[in-house]
Amino acid sequence: MKKKILRTIIVFVVVFVAMLIVILGYNKLQDRNKQKEDTIVKKNVKVITSETNKEKQPVSVTDDSIIFNLNPGYKKGDVIVSGITSTSKNGFIRKVIGIENKGDNCVIKTEPAVLTDVFEKAQIYKRIKLTEEGNKSVSYSIGKDGNNGDVRVQNAMSEIDNSYRTIMLADKKETDDENNGIEYVFGQKFEKESDPFTISGETGFDVWLDIKIEIKHGNITCGMAIKSKEEGKILLKCGKDWNKEKEWGLWEKSLPNYEFVVAGIPIVVTNKLELNAEAGAELEGNIGLSYELASETTTGFEFKSKTGKVKEIKEIDYDSDGLQWETISVSGEASAKIAIHYISKLYGCSGIDVSAGISGKAEGEANQTANTDLEGGYAGSLDLSINPEIQGELIVDIPVFAEDLKKQPLFEAKMKPLWSKHWESSVKWKDDLEWTETGKQGSKYITRYSEVNNIACPVFQFDVPWGWKIESEEVGNGLDEIDEKVVLTNEKGVTVTYWACQHQLGGKSELMLKADISKVADSEFKPTIPDGVGVDESSADEPYANLGTMIVAKIHVTGEMDMKIDMEYSDCDSVFYAVVPESYVGEREFIGQAGEVDEFSFPYPTPYAFIAESADGTFTAGEEKQIINILKSFKEAE
Repeated sequence: MKKKILRTIIVFVVVFVAMLIVILGYNKLQDRNKQKEDTIVKKNVKVITSETNKEKQPVSVTDDSIIFNLNPGYKKGDVIVSGITSTSKNGFIRKVIGIENKGDNCVIKTEPAVLTDVFEKAQIYKRIKLTEEGNKSVSYSIGKDGNNGDVRVQNAMSEIDNSYRTIMLADKKETDDENNGIEYVFGQKFEKESDPFTISGETGFDVWLDIKIEIKHGNITCGMAIKSKEEGKILLKCGKDWNKEKEWGLWEKSLPNYEFVVAGIPIVVTNKLELNAEAGAELEGNIGLSYELASETTTGFEFKSKTGKVKEIKEIDYDSDGLQWETISVSGEASAKIAIHYISKLYGCSGIDVSAGISGKAEGEANQTANTDLEGGYAGSLDLSINPEIQGELIVDIPVFAEDLKKQPLFEAKMKPLWSKHWESSVKWKDDLEWTETGKQGSKYITRYSEVNNIACPVFQFDVPWGWKIESEEVGNGLDEIDEKVVLTNEKGVTVTYWACQHQLGGKSELMLKADISKVADSEFKPTIPDGVGVDESSADEPYANLGTMIVAKIHVTGEMDMKIDMEYSDCDSVFYAVVPESYVGEREFIGQAGEVDEFSFPYPTPYAFIAESADGTFTAGEEKQIINILKSFKEAE
């Protein structure tokens, strides 16, 4: 009885194992058949790889021909696909249009071919991680989500409602305990200087290339997308007035060409990476910007031959604490940008050229203030933002995907800021900007000799704009040669000086100067009879001393002569500005240790002068604009 039961068990096991073998073998056969169904290569396709027999490899490849030592047996209409070889580093897809024998060589005449000439049917989904030594790739597949039926791409891209989103791969490197962060395949520290910009920082980034190719019945759906994951920080300092952009190439790398094989067909990908920094400013003053940011960006395209339309893939996620700024004075805007530039092509012919960057920007006006009630010591109003800046182009040097896929720009639409903030020092921030070191709020300075000495005499006022401060104030007591002297200065040391003198200062000098005087603006000063001066009945209704119209003048010093040894002027080139009567316009020679003050003062009734100077006799465009406005504002106090 026991033997019978044992025989029954053995028979059952044998039958079960046999059925299992049949089922597994059938499933494997089905899988192989399914793979064959997924990818079908056309019969007239010929393949060349680095493994091809040496005698069957070309000895030379030109734009329109492939040259062999021996006739490879190709026919007109055949499609040749080459991987990476010694004669074709980028590989190629060509169609044979003619065969010629020249001496010992066989010349195969060719024209460009496309992927639909190679595959009858194909579903290719490839993600390639770019590295400096050699790229790594993983294939992915498309399946149905049993819950809602949406089409998904595992471990790469998901397609929901015809929009692509990239899913982060779980292949982070080990955490670096020293910086408590992620190590990246590529990284760069940088510090670049180009007057007036200094830009510095560091960045690390990983890059993947997604390739999608679906071919069926002569139609193709294809796409390429660059996904990058980056982290970095950037610091910009702009030290003076500026209206320009500057770009630096920080790093450039042509990566090794990468080849993967689909159903025996080699597909070659070329990749080039660049890291760039950029600074821009349209401002008066100076500013510093800094920000840190981690982001993930996906940029690329998808093309469907059925519709002939290209769809952009453009997404960005980020994490940042925002933009920080520091400044002495600024009006206008400044930005600091870091961008990763990618060029990826199939067979070195068709692909994408995209640049994905992050720009930190500050726009408005701000200044250090003497108002101690303001937190941080700044006054003003600024709009701060961190912005994505994506530029790209679909490259079609030679068609590879499809004949009707044309070269065209991508990402033309402006993207919304990733982060933005509006900062104001207070509700009345404009008043904050006009707070001077004298403790007087407002943009006007009023001369004080009359007040301090309690006498009637001319009292003047002038603007003290933001970015300027009262460096010194001197008020005499009636016995000094100089009644009053007030010096305004900016952070670069440019000065505007008010002089009120008892008489011309005089002094001996051996140097004579020659200058051209020209009008640059009308002055707000309208001379009348000054306070403290009796009415001259003969000219009671005329401006005092017939000064006439007052102007802001540019004094261009063109020559100098040492009167003890020279007979002629030697050339020189310096400039200063002053408020003077319009009658001063023209060429003028002057001499004396106090030459500028004496020669470019005006009697009212004693000498007064309002003069702008710089240490080297030059001014930036922004400084020129500011000092003309200050000089123009000079007038008798209201």
